[in-house]
Amino acid sequence: MKIPDVIQLGRRVAAAFPDIPCLGQDIVRSKVTGELFILEANPGGAVWHFSSAVYTQQPQYNEAFTKEMYAQFGALDVVADRLIERTRREAS
Repeated sequence: MKIPDVIQLGRRVAAAFPDIPCLGQDIVRSKVTGELFILEANPGGAVWHFSSAVYTQQPQYNEAFTKEMYAQFGALDVVADRLIERTRREAS
């Protein structure tokens, strides 16, 4: 499920870090007010754990769930496209 206000906030935060090609963000929503909060921004690139032991060794994360996670935001395509763009710009 894509949630427009979360996407919008993520884009605003990413704009504050224009030199980071892959910025992971932890965003939570208050159950009481619905307000969104950024807990942290991760500029190191290790932001999706879909295939790492941290992720795959959890029993609740079966193959179907993993596929849904990949599809949710087009994660792999987003990162690949951004890194290709950045590599081409810096190689010029």
